[in-house]
This record gives sequence, C-alpha cells and structure tokens, in this order.
Amino acid sequence: MKKEEVRSLIIFSVMFIAGLLVCFKVVGPANVEYGPEKMKPLLFIALNLVAAFLVNIIGLELLHVLGAVIGGYSVTKVNILKFCIYKDSENNWKFGYRDYDGLTGETTIVPKKEKPNIKPYIWCPLFGYAIELASCIVIYTMISKGVTTGEVKSTWFAVSALILILVSSLIAVYNFAPFKLDSMTDGYRLALLNKEVNIKAYNEVLKIEDLHRQGKSVENVTVFDEITEYTASLNIIALYKFLEKGDLKKANDVVSKLLEHQDILDEPQYNRLIAQKLYIEVLTSDVEKAKSLYDELCPDKIRRFIANDVSMESIRAYILIAGMIEESENEVLYAKSRVEKAMKRTYKFQASVEEKLLNDAVEYVYKEHPKWNKENLAK
Repeated sequence: MKKEEVRSLIIFSVMFIAGLLVCFKVVGPANVEYGPEKMKPLLFIALNLVAAFLVNIIGLELLHVLGAVIGGYSVTKVNILKFCIYKDSENNWKFGYRDYDGLTGETTIVPKKEKPNIKPYIWCPLFGYAIELASCIVIYTMISKGVTTGEVKSTWFAVSALILILVSSLIAVYNFAPFKLDSMTDGYRLALLNKEVNIKAYNEVLKIEDLHRQGKSVENVTVFDEITEYTASLNIIALYKFLEKGDLKKANDVVSKLLEHQDILDEPQYNRLIAQKLYIEVLTSDVEKAKSLYDELCPDKIRRFIANDVSMESIRAYILIAGMIEESENEVLYAKSRVEKAMKRTYKFQASVEEKLLNDAVEYVYKEHPKWNKENLAK
C-alpha cells in the first residue's frame, strides 16, 4: 500500500469516528431539545445530513471557480460526484458523467494570463469554510440563548446549523490535510506551492494538461534546474519529450539530474528513473559499460524491483538488461508478457511513446540475438 493510501485511510478513519461521536454526543441530544416535534428525529437528521453534504460539495467547487477567476485562470471542468460540465477539445461546454480526482469533485483550470495567481483558487474554499463555520456557531448560540429567554420558539434551525458544522468540518479535514493523499487536495496544494519554482511548474503542468484536453501535441516542456517534488514530475514529462524525439543525450541529462535528488523522489519513482538510465545506457554504449553501470546503480533490491515492476519504464529496461547483459531469452519473454497490463497503467500522453521505446528495445535485442525466436519477441 502506498504512503498516500495509508494517510488517506487514517484520515477517513478519523472522519468516520469523529462523525459518529459528534452525531451521538452532540447532534442527537440537540435534536431531542431543539428538533421539530412533527418529524421523526432520525428522518430529520438524515435529511439535514444530505442537504448539508450537497451544500458543501457544491459550494466547494463554486469557490474553486471563484478563486480561479480571481487568480487569472480559465475553468475547463467542474465535476461534482461525476456530474460534470466541461469544455471539449473545441472549447465548447458540454455536460456528461465523468470520473474525477478528489473526494467529492474536481475543478480543473488553465492559466489565461502570463502570471496568474494560484492562491485565490486554494484559499477561497478555506475562507468559505471559515465563514460557514462562524455563521453556524453564531446561529446555534443565538437560538440556544433565545430558548433560554423564551424569545425563540422555532428551534429546529439550531440542529441544522450543528449538522452543517459537522459535515463541513469532516470535508475540511480531508480537503485541507497538508500532505499528499490519494487525490490532490487544497491542503497539499498549499504545502506544495510554497515555492515560486513549484508555482511555475504547477502552471506548466496545467498548460500541458489543457493541450492534452484539446488533442494538441506538447512541443516544448520546461526543464527545471531546481529539483523539488513537483518540478521532478515536470522534468519527467520533459524526459518523455526527449525520448519521443530520439534525443537520448538530453534525456540522459534529465535522468542524471533527477537521480542526484534521491531524497525528494519516492522509492518506485527513483527505481524507475534508474530503469530509464539503464535503458538509455544500453542503447548508447557498449555492453561492458552498461553492465558496469548496472552493477554500480542496482543492488539486489533495485534489480528485483526492475525485474518485477509492472510499468513500461521497468519492462523495456529489463528487456535490454535480460537480452544484452544477462542474455536470457526466457527473461525477455517474461518481461514482454507483462506489457499489456503495464500499458493499461500508462498515462495516455506516454502510451504512444512507450510503445515506440518498447519496439526499439525488442528490435535492438533481436539484432544482437538473431537466433532467438523473433515471433515470440514480437508478441
């Protein structure tokens, strides 16, 4: 299980336990005291929970839209529980049912001016939550005092305010967590975009994603000298552009620079960059030099990772390692047998490049081993 998945599980557990405690210890007793007499308590609470949930998830995305407009971005998609309005490849607005990256929804944006400000996009939902929380606390307090003095007769709104506080706070716990979870959150964006270089990289990524949305090719990708968790991701995109163009020297320069920052990369990412390095080395140098690099960079743990990893980076590298360094046809065939599964996990913009790089690796191995069964390698 990945670190972000573990964190997400912890966050969900905290949300679930906290939600139950508040419902039974706070909302339940308040409903007995302030709830409407003509409606069953459970039904009233259930209706309020649904209403509060819808108000908060819709409000969250609308505040993202507001923040994007204030910051100088164009909105390209607003998705709430898979109900999505989005711009198609010709920039016409459409409605459909689509997946999203988030807890309850997603708003995607693209810079529309040279130096946009991402902060309103992140901070607007936080300010919105703060205003909602303060308003509900004031409402509940005023109604409670009104009941005591006899000035307030209709008190059901106090319970609704409590439920709004509960639901909005649970969503806020997830959305404003300042670390990486299983989806991108405002809290993680806030922690990530505390450096100017990360903001620049983030805007570059948004532009690239928008080009993919429009079905356009990405011609130039900025390569960052300052390596952070986020610029590393963008440099990997640049790496694929160099590989696509066949510029293995520039691709090797990008990989080498990234490998200098092992502390920033997670373990699978680092190991796959080792695989990229080996792929380039085998294709551009003699076997002895490639074998020496393999011995230098790959202790047993990394060797096992590359041999068994179901990613195209590792598979095509292992085909060259098995074919050129270890000279094992069976291991090459083993690597080839996992290509279909790996391609399903590959980002769309990388798929065509990976297919070409794989074919180059297979062809290179076959040229060195003409007696091996070409039909098996081509499968």
